[in-house]
Amino acid sequence: GHEWKATFKSRMKGNDCPDCNKYISTKKSPRIKKISRLGEKMNYPGAGPIQLHDILQSSDSQLSAATGFRKNRRYRHKATVILEETRSGAWSYAQTKDFSNDGMLLESQVAFKPGTRINIKVDSSPFKSTAKIYKSTVTWCKELGDEGSILTYGVGVKFI
Repeated sequence: GHEWKATFKSRMKGNDCPDCNKYISTKKSPRIKKISRLGEKMNYPGAGPIQLHDILQSSDSQLSAATGFRKNRRYRHKATVILEETRSGAWSYAQTKDFSNDGMLLESQVAFKPGTRINIKVDSSPFKSTAKIYKSTVTWCKELGDEGSILTYGVGVKFI
């Protein structure tokens, strides 16, 4: 993925994004008037200046629609997971909606208080090399509404 390679540490050293450079070297579109270093403007005929990095990010079909001003990209991934409250040991099922490198959005029939520590047990991870259990903290929990007679909650978690 684009953001996994374009790390903060790499950018702080003044290095360009590896994917943006690959895009620049392979893109032969007559619509591009000027492409310089990452962060500089480029112009398209009939449009105002835009950032190349923004084009690459917005073109990713796996990007969740609810990115807003987040610092990390969100990727859609639906899977059934088990949530275990670490203090009580109580568990319930939930559905993942999206994930990033520092958190996850879940849909649950159980409401969790922000600050609650939970373990998320995943069977179908989007990547082979990822953990099977994620230790996390609930950052927010909001009522989504009811589907028939089932009340559901959106639960945002941050990995710890």
